[in-house]
Amino acid sequence: MVWDGGGPTILLLHGDMRTSRSFDALARELKGEFRIVALDARGHGGSDWPPTGYSIRDRVDDLTAFCKAIGLKDAVGIGHSMGGGIVPLSSQDAPGIFSSMVLLEPDFVFDDAFHRRGVRRFNRPRRAWASRSELQAYLGQHRMAGRWRDDVIEDVVQHETMEMPDGTVEMKWSTSTFNVEDGPGNRYDLRPVFRDMNIPGLFVLGEENAGYYADLARIASDRPGLRSVTVSGAGHNMYMERPDAVAALIKSFVAGEDLPETM
Repeated sequence: MVWDGGGPTILLLHGDMRTSRSFDALARELKGEFRIVALDARGHGGSDWPPTGYSIRDRVDDLTAFCKAIGLKDAVGIGHSMGGGIVPLSSQDAPGIFSSMVLLEPDFVFDDAFHRRGVRRFNRPRRAWASRSELQAYLGQHRMAGRWRDDVIEDVVQHETMEMPDGTVEMKWSTSTFNVEDGPGNRYDLRPVFRDMNIPGLFVLGEENAGYYADLARIASDRPGLRSVTVSGAGHNMYMERPDAVAALIKSFVAGEDLPETM
């Protein structure tokens, strides 16, 4: 998806089990002031769904190749969850693509435990709903999704789903995305990367997960050019719960304004 506008270019990369359309509400808050590019990672949304190619290296190469193919330079790289892990690795591989980064609760460590969680998801049966209206009702009552803004739930139901041959509805991502080969090549720890980062960066953290992301907040407090802001009352998907607050942070960060510790 592309939203044309003036000002800097923003590149949005989603996390696992999401698509570019999860950013629709955030883009509506930002459009006009930026040119916004949101892509579907391999195995998600409208991108190809091959059975393999989901290693960390594959994901980084995909993003780098995409950015080079569209001639992206000096963009603001914004990634959520796994996307927030891939953006800085791509920036490391290809300096100049991103001039700054906003990382929304990035997956900053991909270790054995993280890999095992992925394997469990790969082996888990897919969930299907009888209709989009049934899915909408399910999301509205879900412990986490029920906190998403109403227009976000509508975006998810309309644009992050696919109708199956039997008429049921499933989410628009492949379980193969969790079929990640084991081994040291599929492990990373971004904390040293962040400590050495030479472009401005902002960590946006949900209040509920402040403990887990405490290392990132500490790195940001010690490293010039890095900031960390906690979004009050929010969880991992803060950009879907409070897209207005996250958009305000992005605007202030890009403009070089002072940021609050808590939003």
